[in-house]
Amino acid sequence: MQRFLFLTLSAFLASALHAAPVLVAGDDRAFLRRLSSSFEIKSVADAGDIDIRTSRVLILSGDEPLPADFRIPIDRFLRAGGNLITVGADALRYEPRFETTRPLFAFDTLPAVVRPERSKPGGSVDAPVVTLIEHEGERGIRFETTGRGMRDAMFEIPLRGMSPGENTLVFEARGSHYMDLLPIEITDRKGKIWYTFVPLDTLWQRYAVSLADFLPGGWSDPDTPYPLLAPSQAAVLRMGMNTMAVWREKAMSFDVAALRTARSTGEYTPSSRLKQLRLPFEQIGITAPTWIVDPFFGGEYVRDAAIRSTGRYFSGRISTTTSATLVPPLYYEHPGSATGSDHKKSVRDKQTRMMRTVTFLTDGKGRSAGEFVQYGRGRYAGGSITLVGLGSGRPEAAEIVAPVLRKITETPRIAGFSINTTEFEQEGRVRPVLLTEIVNPLGRETEATLSADLGGILRSETKVKLTPYGCRQYRIELPEVPENFPMKRFEWKIVCSTPQGRDTVGDTADTERALITALRHMVRTQRLYPDGRISNHFFGDAYGVRAMFAYSDLLNRDPGRMKCNADLWETVSPEEIRRCGERFFDMLADRQLPSGAWPMGYGEHARIYNVADCGQMAISIGQSLRYVNDAALRGKWLSSLTKFGHWAETYYIDSARSERLRHENPGEFAKGEARPGFYGLGPAGRKERLTGPSWVLSDILGAQITLARSAGGSERKEFRRIADRNAEFYARGRFSAVSYFQAEALCWIYLDTQDRELKGICRETLHDTFLSGLYRGRELDMYDMGGRATLKALPLLYCAELFGSDAAMRAVLLKYVWSFASPTYVHSMENLSKNMPRPVHGEAIGAAKYAALSALWAVELLEPGSTLMEDFSESAAPGQK
Repeated sequence: MQRFLFLTLSAFLASALHAAPVLVAGDDRAFLRRLSSSFEIKSVADAGDIDIRTSRVLILSGDEPLPADFRIPIDRFLRAGGNLITVGADALRYEPRFETTRPLFAFDTLPAVVRPERSKPGGSVDAPVVTLIEHEGERGIRFETTGRGMRDAMFEIPLRGMSPGENTLVFEARGSHYMDLLPIEITDRKGKIWYTFVPLDTLWQRYAVSLADFLPGGWSDPDTPYPLLAPSQAAVLRMGMNTMAVWREKAMSFDVAALRTARSTGEYTPSSRLKQLRLPFEQIGITAPTWIVDPFFGGEYVRDAAIRSTGRYFSGRISTTTSATLVPPLYYEHPGSATGSDHKKSVRDKQTRMMRTVTFLTDGKGRSAGEFVQYGRGRYAGGSITLVGLGSGRPEAAEIVAPVLRKITETPRIAGFSINTTEFEQEGRVRPVLLTEIVNPLGRETEATLSADLGGILRSETKVKLTPYGCRQYRIELPEVPENFPMKRFEWKIVCSTPQGRDTVGDTADTERALITALRHMVRTQRLYPDGRISNHFFGDAYGVRAMFAYSDLLNRDPGRMKCNADLWETVSPEEIRRCGERFFDMLADRQLPSGAWPMGYGEHARIYNVADCGQMAISIGQSLRYVNDAALRGKWLSSLTKFGHWAETYYIDSARSERLRHENPGEFAKGEARPGFYGLGPAGRKERLTGPSWVLSDILGAQITLARSAGGSERKEFRRIADRNAEFYARGRFSAVSYFQAEALCWIYLDTQDRELKGICRETLHDTFLSGLYRGRELDMYDMGGRATLKALPLLYCAELFGSDAAMRAVLLKYVWSFASPTYVHSMENLSKNMPRPVHGEAIGAAKYAALSALWAVELLEPGSTLMEDFSESAAPGQK
């Protein structure tokens, strides 16, 4: 039984600094007593007491969960701009609690295996082989495919023997590298189907799943509690494969053993694990709850941790050794599985995740045990959550919370920040703009001065009026970026000055540090897969591998630069980076088809091979050869590249093929995708896609130019003919260079050709269609196209090197560098790596591509010419090529 205490100190009220009391939910008397010496405290005894009109601060304390009905009022409180402080990790934790279990199915014999109907077909998949297994004395079941992915298949067990109090499934399970999610379904006695999921590890783990975590099929209201499945009404359990929610393009397997039920003594309510399952539910047509609040879910519990204050943001010095819960990643979700979902706005909407975080407590390993999160946009815009990893029973807890309370109730503060540029068409020039959300915790309007300083060179100041209890975005427009701006590494800060005090945010944008973080991310994700892939989009991986070889060469020539980031080099080594790249290119060469096509990381199960995607892999191999000294390896990769070049040419559309396609494929011909000079897209299952858009050629042109300079013997002459023919056609066609690969193709043509007229056309097209598109002042544009748009910085750098840079080009580049390399920025490389560690699809694969493609332009910024052919980079000085 929880105890709730109401403390009112009338003597203190007369001199209280705060007009409203601080709401506290929890039963820790000692904590309340310590805190009440400085603040008016009002204990919360009922969920209805949580009201933004009563107080703008709510503290959760104690070592027992609060009643589950507190969660919706807490969510509503945060949405209204309230400030939540959670002391300890237990107040909102509702995992099942049990001591004993009862066997549900012994697996002495195979259970029934069914093929559930889905609203979307599973595609090119195989039926699993189902066998009985043993695991540590317990019997279980295995589903496995060896060729392609798994079709919809589940084992089915009747639940007639469950008693009313049995509300938890307990089992042990594991999945293969490509089976990282276990779908579970229950049909109730009325025939309605309920769904949930369990993320799987490749090692055996024990799982406990509350029946309260099963959502009814078709549920679509994220803000209203869904009806709970009554355990006594559960009729049939199914566990297995749901092709709508699990990536299904490679051979896969999963094991389940020791299937039991248990009676949880905790409250029967949805658990916090649903917070991370939004995307799997979305993919089967169910909207997961958004009202579940549990900032500490997924946080690691550590014993005897050396907890220290960082001295940042909040005053006070804490130094103690105690047990603590570490702060988990801020917005981790289990990755989606649907190909193409990285483009969906609902998956990748970074606007809603704009926030500021400050770590104020760490353990002995530098991990966060105390964090302040202020939301600038999205669901909790204007609200904040403070996570204190120490339990409220610790005497230091009140000492930590007191300065937090003063800060969030007395001082206007920066809630979020981002960078953009002015729009050329409106202003006639392009300058950087900082966008910052400011929260005013006061019930009155107050004046503020917002100032910014980037690199000690770009400075600006603006005066604004902050609305009472408001959270609003303000613009700080900066001067034009001069040529001497230190783009590779610079300090920056934003300051909000008010009569109540100053609030400052800032850090160091270090391109090389962010580059190492991106390459480390690639090394780590490669370890998640058995075949050498880094993600399921090989074309994106290939760009990052290109960066790996260029940066490895830079480190070999200048090993002293490793001293600058010694802490990062303790987590990854140059050898690991290069081995990662070698393993990836080796995989492509080893798995190349006799025809010359490479696998792409997706579509293999359906025998899809895309000439354009393979072209992006080809340019990466070809450009990287300058860094390969091993003759055998170089020969192997060059041979693979040459085979691709011959294969791609089989899809060239000459005049005769174009005329034939006019009759065989009139629809594509009418769209202009069978023009002479274009290339077909390549095979898709039994179908040959002999037509294609203009961008297929732009994707492969760089590889053809590479082969024209590096292929052996007579083949070099043939590829020279092809490259010259295609460069002439593509450049004179003046196709739009709005995307990164189109712009890169024009840069390679410019560098390769000796035709001055052709060079002029390339330069004009880049200016009119590529650079002009970058000057439109779109915030967060580098994350578009599933993270691929970040590579626009690469041809931007090429243009600066070839033609000289101007203030507009530098402003855009600054936007890309700042977003990538500022660690406190919520969408920086450092934060994306923490929150999206496993690329499958959805936003997580977007983060993988952002890492790989950003790494490439970052290397080019550090070492101009390093991402080009060697004879390109040495042929002329920048601006004169």
